[in-house]
Amino acid sequence: MKEYITKSFVFDLSRKTPKKLAITFGHLTYSASKLRNVANYEIEKNGVSIYELEHKLKDNFFARNLHSQSAQVVL
Repeated sequence: MKEYITKSFVFDLSRKTPKKLAITFGHLTYSASKLRNVANYEIEKNGVSIYELEHKLKDNFFARNLHSQSAQVVL
């Protein structure tokens, strides 16, 4: 049986967050979610190991949109 670990963060951007910061958070969370989807696809369909993901997805568009440490956390 597979064991899944899920991390979840919730930000309330509706109140005192400046609009520019909310837009930035939106772009970063979008890139992080797309990178996670690409990583899951690589693992499921192509049989890539978790250890090979960082090297394989280094030049991925969504990984390049994130800070390197943030991309590592997503992977």
